[in-house]
Amino acid sequence: MITDSSRDKSIHYSVFKREPVRGISIFTTEEFLQRYDLFSESIIADFYIIVVAASGEAHYTIDGESGTLKQKSALFIPPERVVSINLKECSGFLIAFFEDFYTEEYNITRLLSVFNVYPAKYNERAAAVSFPAGTFEDIITLVKMMMKNSRSTPLKAAPETFTALLHTLFTIAGNTLNDEMNGMPPANARQLERLLSLIDMHYSNQQSPLFYSEKLNMRPIRLNRLVSQYLGCSVKHLIRKRLMLEARKLLTHTDMQITEIGYHLNFADISYFSKTFSDFHRLTPTMFRKIHKKHQ
Repeated sequence: MITDSSRDKSIHYSVFKREPVRGISIFTTEEFLQRYDLFSESIIADFYIIVVAASGEAHYTIDGESGTLKQKSALFIPPERVVSINLKECSGFLIAFFEDFYTEEYNITRLLSVFNVYPAKYNERAAAVSFPAGTFEDIITLVKMMMKNSRSTPLKAAPETFTALLHTLFTIAGNTLNDEMNGMPPANARQLERLLSLIDMHYSNQQSPLFYSEKLNMRPIRLNRLVSQYLGCSVKHLIRKRLMLEARKLLTHTDMQITEIGYHLNFADISYFSKTFSDFHRLTPTMFRKIHKKHQ
């Protein structure tokens, strides 16, 4: 476990290495408190967190902003946030998953748009999302299906089953958020899809946001504003996220040397590759590989 300069503990997803499904872990809140209870103190996690409150309430703080998760609501917390949650008065579920688990099957757009709900400079949307009664019942059903599949012995469901259920949950949540925010205009949605497709094709050779704005025939400032509004980050950050996704895959699933990986991703300076990776993951490439190779 490493610690940043603000003394908040950094937690890596490998803390869940004993859970049956690699990349995603599902608990009741009572189980989570008994087995992990990670969030009673402020931490910084490198994984996504969803807390679903069926009854009771949970008080939380995200990046210094406090709030209360009420019943029939869900809390969506992206990685690299300073988080504390008091789950003792909340009955429901907690889902933790690593980004790569989802993006192996699905585009990152839905993930970023749903998790762009925390208080941040990009928007004023609250981290906790309330759902209509019928919609909340659908979410509870999905979570229970994931939990049931994860507890079967032997494990019968393929990872794709969990990813599909998670994607359905995000679709429901995204539709609720769109209703609240009057939806994303179709033209904007198409532009974001095109942008992400272009990044997928060119991320290793074209790391300048200007390249993508020219391809989309948009002014750079307008494209950046669009990405900030709906995905909560910059175009440059999206490009770096795609680079780091590929870096994680190569570190985990190949025996390429770290210098080879850096050059493969067009980092001329390997020390800059290591710094970029460490800034994203709070782990050096060597430490990341050691953890993931060990717990594959």
